[in-house]
Amino acid sequence: MNQLILLSVGVISLVIGSVLGYYARQSIARKQKGTIEAKLQKKVLEALKITVEPMSLYLSDVPLGEEIELGSGSEYSTIRLGNFSEETYKLKFKIPKNLDSYGISKDYKSAPDMSWLKLKKGKMKIKGGRIESIGMSLKIPDKEEYRDKNFAFVVVAEILDLDVPVSVFGRVYIKTRR
Repeated sequence: MNQLILLSVGVISLVIGSVLGYYARQSIARKQKGTIEAKLQKKVLEALKITVEPMSLYLSDVPLGEEIELGSGSEYSTIRLGNFSEETYKLKFKIPKNLDSYGISKDYKSAPDMSWLKLKKGKMKIKGGRIESIGMSLKIPDKEEYRDKNFAFVVVAEILDLDVPVSVFGRVYIKTRR
């Protein structure tokens, strides 16, 4: 009989221990999940301190048939990337072909060939508290149908190494010479 009581107490202890362990693990998991979500949210909010200036770059009197450098001493400006956070970020650049979702001015149309605008680098690392120029060059063929036209490009900077996609973009508006 004593053995039966001891066995019953042992089983009850095992059950209670298992139940308490389960609830303890669930409580810890919830706290860790909240901590992970908070860290992710903080990381994304920091990444949102990356900006492109100006959001709309207007270049006029652009010559045809010659390659022009944008920025760094050129008469033509370029887009700059600002990192107003304390973190260092890696970014990947692209020039999309479809500009429908970028709010292009109605006075400009998508360039017939996005390869006219070339990026000097496909990727960049930018330290916190820095502003860096995005090196670009532009060469529009010397053809009559491109004279005195308004073309638009978009440069997208995707922030790498985040668990959620975050990107910023700048529009480049070109008015060609007659």
